Amino acid sequence: MKISLTLYDALISANVPPEKAKAVVDAWETDVEKLATKADLQHVETRLNASISELRSEVRSDMKVMRWQLGAIFVCVVVPLLKMGFDLLSRSAT
Repeated sequence: MKISLTLYDALISANVPPEKAKAVVDAWETDVEKLATKADLQHVETRLNASISELRSEVRSDMKVMRWQLGAIFVCVVVPLLKMGFDLLSRSAT
């Protein structure tokens, strides 16, 4: 409120009509109410950090599953190919 009075007094001393000075102060107070406080920003930062940590753990667990899946696919592809290669070698040797 002290800042509002100071702003009002400054506008009046700059020869702004009182009703216009009051309108400016009211508009300024309305806009200031919409600003985030330091505590608001710290709360948002805390929530964002928690969300990031949660997502990081989800991604890591998903990566573990994908590694197992990739290993299984590798085995399913490579083992038959190796078998075919050994069969071809054994046929050509005989």
